[in-house]
Amino acid sequence: MKIKLFRDLSVYENAAYYFDKAKKLKKKLKGIYEALEELDKKIEEAKKEAAQKQAQLEQSKKHLEKQEWYERFNWSFTTEGKLILIGKDASQNEVLVRRYLEPKDLFFHADIQGASTVILKNGQEASERELLEAGQLAASYSRAWKEGLSSINVYYVKPEQVKKASQGEYLGTGGFLIEGERNWLKHTQLGLKIGIKDGKLWTLPMISKLELEKPYVLTPGGKYGKGQLAKKLAPYYKIHPDYFLSRLPSGKFSMRPLK
Repeated sequence: MKIKLFRDLSVYENAAYYFDKAKKLKKKLKGIYEALEELDKKIEEAKKEAAQKQAQLEQSKKHLEKQEWYERFNWSFTTEGKLILIGKDASQNEVLVRRYLEPKDLFFHADIQGASTVILKNGQEASERELLEAGQLAASYSRAWKEGLSSINVYYVKPEQVKKASQGEYLGTGGFLIEGERNWLKHTQLGLKIGIKDGKLWTLPMISKLELEKPYVLTPGGKYGKGQLAKKLAPYYKIHPDYFLSRLPSGKFSMRPLK
């Protein structure tokens, strides 16, 4: 090992020069080690995040693999077990009425422009509680949620009252005319309950008596946007965030665990 000495410096000055240089190199080396440790931490965090996302994706795949026919729509069940179908957009609203609205069903709709078609299967045999549950879903899956309303009026009618056209007038996709008297559920509160049941994520009206695993209550007008809420719930339920985006109404959310 060769060391360069400076003639114009004394032995002590040469030694001080190299001692100072060694201190700077030691400090730089310490910084490199700290940077490497930080990089290792970030790599481990990235691995954990990737593993978590993969687990969520696998769970979501299981949800899709086990899908029932009605899961192409938004869906729910009453406390007494009746199926409720909910359109995700105008096209699905159209399909629900044209293909799935049967004589014994009931058609629900919030009294606001921009709301999902909600069909309570065998609704004409439903109890008062089931009517209220379907009504709360109709209220929640409407523009009222996006506007942060706490309640809205909802009506329901029999299938034969739902018309696509009247006296030559034709409505666009997802639009319908209602003939005759409507049954009203005044000041229906907005609110949803979500959780796991039978290995799937269920979305229920807040007033439902059905029990879920890891339940949360969602209400409109909180601090979480839809995307933020999806990212927050995804690791908790081990389900991909995109799955929540397709199952929840648009707007802001408040959330609280159901004890």
